[in-house]
Amino acid sequence: MIGRTLGHFEKLVAGHPDYLAAYYHHGVALTRLGRFEEAQAYALQAAEAEPEAYDLLTRIALQQDDLEHAERYVDASIAARGELPGPLLLRAEILERRGEHEGAIEVTRRIEEIAAGEAGGKVPLGLFRLRGEALASLGRADEGAAAFQREIEVFPDDLEAYSHLAVLRALQGDGPGTGLALRRMVEANPTAAAYALAVKTLGLLGDPGSAARLLAYARQRWPDDPALRGLGASS
Repeated sequence: MIGRTLGHFEKLVAGHPDYLAAYYHHGVALTRLGRFEEAQAYALQAAEAEPEAYDLLTRIALQQDDLEHAERYVDASIAARGELPGPLLLRAEILERRGEHEGAIEVTRRIEEIAAGEAGGKVPLGLFRLRGEALASLGRADEGAAAFQREIEVFPDDLEAYSHLAVLRALQGDGPGTGLALRRMVEANPTAAAYALAVKTLGLLGDPGSAARLLAYARQRWPDDPALRGLGASS
């Protein structure tokens, strides 16, 4: 599907070299394929006319752990578009990666304020998860768990929130809470991707037996899934 989309935008760019929106969307498709250098080149060409491309450039830089360029791009996005939830969430992620946990929390609260003033008041995916990460890093485990729970309530398809909650519960010595978080994830999201993440989380937490049993079950349900095929019992 992504390959067909990429082909469409390649033709569009070739036929309309001045249509910079096509460069941006071409960059998005390349990013989904993991072709970050090519995506960055297209996004840079689009950025002047399509400031949203700065967000794409920020995400690419974060994928490459290049915080310096990520910060530069997100600043350019906010300068061009104002304080929008999307770019601000990227700024919060940069702060969190830099270890500036309090700063990251403050930005997530600013995003909530902005969202509250908009129609619908919807916050972006990952807001509460990122806040939970920052709170947990500060040793405020109960507040972090509450933030992960809130993310799950608002975005039940955010798989990472369940996984983070499971890890945090394990660090608190709450084995049943760990199992509950992973069970909730696969019940709310009965997909191969959810089971793959549950297997990886169990492996990370040093429970290869449970990981192997869950992986065997998932492979029976989705025998052709490449992510499940690539996992070992201790993943």
